[in-house]
Order: sequence, then C-alpha cells, then structure tokens
Amino acid sequence: MSSIQLTSSHRPFNLRKYGSAKVLDPVYSEIERVATTNATVLLRGESGTGKELFAKAIHTLSHRSENRFTGINCAGIPRELLESELFGYKRGAFTGANRDKPGQMVYANKGTFFLDEIGEMDVYLQAKLLRVLEEREVIVLGFNEHVPIDIRLIASTNRNLEEMIRAGLFREDLFYRLNVMPITIPPLRDRKADIPELVRDFITAFYRQYKLAIHLDEEATIPLMGYHWPGNVRQLRNVIERAVITYGQNGNAQDSDKPLLVHDMTREEVEVLLKKEPNGHAPPIQPSLEMIGNTPQGNRVMALLSVIANRLGNVDAPTVNGGAPPPIRYELEEMYDRMVTGRESFWKVVWDPYMARNLTKSDVRQLIDKGLEYTKGNYTLLTSYFGMERREYKRFVNFLRKHELTLPFREYRILDTPASLKALTE
Repeated sequence: MSSIQLTSSHRPFNLRKYGSAKVLDPVYSEIERVATTNATVLLRGESGTGKELFAKAIHTLSHRSENRFTGINCAGIPRELLESELFGYKRGAFTGANRDKPGQMVYANKGTFFLDEIGEMDVYLQAKLLRVLEEREVIVLGFNEHVPIDIRLIASTNRNLEEMIRAGLFREDLFYRLNVMPITIPPLRDRKADIPELVRDFITAFYRQYKLAIHLDEEATIPLMGYHWPGNVRQLRNVIERAVITYGQNGNAQDSDKPLLVHDMTREEVEVLLKKEPNGHAPPIQPSLEMIGNTPQGNRVMALLSVIANRLGNVDAPTVNGGAPPPIRYELEEMYDRMVTGRESFWKVVWDPYMARNLTKSDVRQLIDKGLEYTKGNYTLLTSYFGMERREYKRFVNFLRKHELTLPFREYRILDTPASLKALTE
C-alpha cells in the first residue's frame, strides 16, 4: 500500500505521506477501494484530523483527477448565501444579483465536490441537496430549467449525525444518501507515532514560508508526544508555526558562504508553547503491538509511546504484550506529570504522601512502572527522570528495596531503544 498508480495521469501517489501509523491502514484500504468508483463518501472525524486532505486523496486517485476538486464549508457560509453558492443564480434572482453566477456544484461538473461540515447545513437546504443527489441536477435560483451535473460527492462531519437525526436536526433520508461509504479518520492522539514526521514536514514548510529554522531532537519532542491534541493535526501545525516564529533562526540556504542557522529547541521551550494550549481531557487509548504492528519498528514505536504515556493525563501506558495496564488514578497522573514535566522531586511528590499513608504500594509501583518504560529499566536514569539528582540514586534504590517497590528491570529491556527522532527532523 506504499504507493498507488493514478488511473488517469499514471503518476505515483503515496497515500502514506499522510501518516504511517498502523491505525491508518484501514483508512488507506477504504480509500483505495472507493477511489475507483463514483460512490458517495462520508468522512467522519474530529475537527482538525485532515478530512479535506483525505477527500483530495480520493479525488487524486479517481478517474476524475484531471477535473476539478472544489467544495464549500457549510459552517463558514450563512444559510441565505449557501444556497446560491451551491446551486448558482441568474441575474435578477434576488436583490444584488447583478449577473449570472454558476453554483459550485455546476462548477465541479465531471469532477469531485466536497461538502465540508455537512452537519452544519440547515434542514431546509438538506432537502434541496437530497433532491440534487437523487436527480443529479440542480435548479439555479431565478431559473426554471434543470441543469444536469456529473459529480462525485464527498461530505465530511465532526458531528454525531445519528444524534442529530433523533433531535430532528438532520434528515435521515439524506444521511443514508451520504453514508454509502463512511470512512472515519482517527484523531492524532490515536496515531502519535506520526507526530515526528508531521513535525518535520511542518518545520520544512514554515522554513520555506518564513526562512526561519528550528530543530527538535528526541528530548524536545517528548512533550509533543505526551500532549493529547484536542485540535488534532491542525493544532500541531499551529504549535510548530508558533515555535518557528518565536524561536526560529534566520536561515540562509541561498548563500553557500554562510551556514544555515538552526535553533535547537529545548524541551523546556516546547513545554512553554504547550502551556498556551487547551488542557482538556481526551478519551483514553490503549496502544498495543497488535494495533501498531508486532515488528522491530512496532517495538520502537511502543517504546517511544511509553516515554510519553499519559504525560498530561489522557493516555494510559501502553504495554508490550498488548494487554491493558491497570487504570491509573487521576491523582497519580498528576504526580507523574509534576515529576516529569514540572521537574518536582520524587521525594516531595511521592515519598511524602507515601510515608503519610496517602499512597499505597500499588500506587507507587504504577508510577515506577511508567518511568521504567521510558528509561528501559535503567534506575539510574529514572532517578534523574523523576526530578532527583544523580547523587540520590542510592537513597532512591534503598527506599524501593526496603518497601518492596522494586520492579525487575530486564522485562523493560525487551524493547529496542527508539530510533532518534533527530534524523526525522533534519
């Protein structure tokens, strides 16, 4: 599935440029199948997941690729204007109609028409759209004749259309017309393995735009991997753009006598950027090798996910064997975040409440387990990771042994060390 040959222009097209996470495989498979047909597609997913990009991919892989791809965002146009934008109007049809204007659906004839955020469309217009889909013709405002159209329709929504139907806000008959081939785009929190590649692409794009260069190594990428991204890929793009503008160095790739200046982002700088982002909770996920792929590469991805598992309280730590770890309490999530992100000491965050009997041994083991997943069983690194100084290593280990909190380090070393993200961002 690495590349697909276009039917019309015979140019290779790599679907995986949109992401290589295992969770996207069913999406790619469905796109491959439906692209060669004229079936109506309904793209579902949260805002910012890239539904329009996948709509364009379907168009590019179809026999209509040589014709137009055009569309309308139903949420961005008032109801009174949306009808004329969709179907067009004749001169004199209404006040201000001083000339004929073809509708976007007519303009897209022989091509693909994309209706973004279809759930925002008024019920009155839903009835008119249903007729267009049934008859394959539009009635231009102020014009009695019917204009036939030949389009491939792709619609998208971030709304629960089934609930809208029950509430009387969406027509059930239109839903079934649109729901011929439903494809759900997963949120970014379910495909965090794609974040390094997306970051690299965004850095490159913004360098071309602003001529400002930044670089993120593995350490600086950890906060990005730990964040839950309620705004998905669009939000990640905005954060990287802000990073480029805030920290970027003036690169000079044109002048061979001067080196290209690049600002190496620190983890602390990335955390400052993320503090300006929403802190709401996202649904928990349980990444597993079954989801990502039981391969050496899958092991590396799982190891990297273990580094950032639920860093901001939204993802339980993934496990190597695909099983779900016991759910970690919200209070423990906060403690973990205070040590790893806030750099507070283990002694203050964990030891004090444990000695006061406000934490159980099971609670502490869960925190140790999450930390060892990151350090690959290395207790020396765990000391630093949990906000302690290296000289406190013996005190830390003795405490764990005395209270029977030590976990076998070898089981954490079955994972390969994650490949450095630096190579992905160069």
